[in-house]
Amino acid sequence: MHSNETSVEANASHTMRSVGFTKAMPRRAPLAP
Repeated sequence: MHSNETSVEANASHTMRSVGFTKAMPRRAPLAP
């Protein structure tokens, strides 16, 4: 862990990817609304 900024950026990137994947594959999405 370097800094909070890096952690936050990585977390945001992961979240965005997760959201994109969820929208691309809603059937395989574990967090489907």
